[in-house]
Amino acid sequence: MGTRVHYDPEIKWKAVKMKEDGYANSVIMDTLGIKNVSQIKTWMRWYRAGETHRFEQPVGKQYSFHKGIEELSEIEGLKLRIKQLEMQNELLGKLKGNLKKLTKTCIVKVLEELKTKYPIREMLLFLEIPKSSYYRWKRQKLSNDDQELIKLIKKIYKKHKKRYGYRRVTGELKTVHGLRINRKKVRRLMREIGLFAKIRRRKFVHYKPSESVKMEDLIKRKFKAEAPNQKWYTDVSTLTFGENHLYLSAIIDGFNNEVISAVISDSPNLKLAYDTVDQALEKRKINKVILHSDQGGLYTSPKFQAYVKEKNIIQSMSQKGVCYDNVQIESFFSHLKTEAFYSQDYAATNSKIIEIVKEYIYYYNNERIQIKLNNLPPIKYREQVAA
Repeated sequence: MGTRVHYDPEIKWKAVKMKEDGYANSVIMDTLGIKNVSQIKTWMRWYRAGETHRFEQPVGKQYSFHKGIEELSEIEGLKLRIKQLEMQNELLGKLKGNLKKLTKTCIVKVLEELKTKYPIREMLLFLEIPKSSYYRWKRQKLSNDDQELIKLIKKIYKKHKKRYGYRRVTGELKTVHGLRINRKKVRRLMREIGLFAKIRRRKFVHYKPSESVKMEDLIKRKFKAEAPNQKWYTDVSTLTFGENHLYLSAIIDGFNNEVISAVISDSPNLKLAYDTVDQALEKRKINKVILHSDQGGLYTSPKFQAYVKEKNIIQSMSQKGVCYDNVQIESFFSHLKTEAFYSQDYAATNSKIIEIVKEYIYYYNNERIQIKLNNLPPIKYREQVAA
C-alpha cells in the first residue's frame, strides 16, 4: 500500500478554485502536483456539501457530522449541525410515511438522488440502515417480467391522469390486458416507483336528530338497484374552481352508478332541478322510479315535489345532515372534484370548468372501472348485463 500524501489546505482551495473556473482535472493535477484525480473529486464533494472544514483535518482523520474534532471552532460546529439537520429534513421530506414500511427501491432511489449533497454513510446512519444492506439493495435488479409490468402500470396510471390506485390498476391489468396478477404485487411495484392515487378529502359531518326528516326514506341505505331506472340519486354540488361559483346538479342510477343527468348553472334554483330531471327522462321509459335526495331546499319545495309527481317519480329523502344516506351521489361528487380538479391543479375560466366536468363524466361512465361492477365502467356493465 502506497504512502498517503498530505496536501496543504491552500492547495485544496486552489484546486477547488481552478475547478470552478473550468480547468480540466489533468491541468489542475499538473499545476498543483496532485497525484490522483480522486483527491480533486473528494475535495469538490466536500466543497459542495459545505464541509470545507475537512480541508484542515489531517490525513486519515476525515470527520463527519457526528465526529467533529476539538480544534473546530464554535461556528464550524454550528455549521456542521445545520448541515446535519438539513440532511435529515430533506430525507424525511422525500421518504414520507413510516420509514420501516418503505421499499428498498424507494430508499435507494432517494439516497442516489442526494448522494452529491450528503455522504451516503451519514444518511444510512440517520436511517439506521446497515451499509452492507444498502449496497446489496443497489445490486438487486428487477426481473424482465417486472420491468415490463412496471411499464404497463405507468401507462395505465398516466392514461387515467393519476386517478387510479393499485386496486383499479390491478383491475385493468386483469380485464383489459388479461393478466393474472395479485393486487399486492401491483401495490408493491407502485410504491417502489412512487405512483400513488390522489386521496379524496375527508368531510366533517354534523349529525342531527332524525325528527327533522321531512319525507320518508324509501332507500334505507339499500342503494343497489336490481335493474336500471329503479333507484335514482340526486344532489347539487358547488364548483369553486372557476371565475365564480358554479352549481352541478346530477342524477346517478343505482343499478350501475351511471351518471344519467348532469346540468351546470350559475344559480342553484328550481330551474336547475327541473332541467336535471328532464335530462334524466330523455330516452328513458320509467315506471315509478324512486328519486332519492337530501333535504335541501330544492327538494323540499312544494313546486318541485309537484313537478316530479307529474313525471311519475316517487320522492325519497335522507335524514337531514346525514350524507351517508345519499352516499352514491356524494361519492360521485367526491371523485369528480378529487380526480378532475384537486389532482390536476386547475385554475380556469367557467367555460373551461364546464368542459372539464363534461369530459370527466364521459370518462367516469365509459372508461373508469369500478371494482363493484366486476372491474367494468358503468355503461359497459349495463350493456354486459343486458346482453
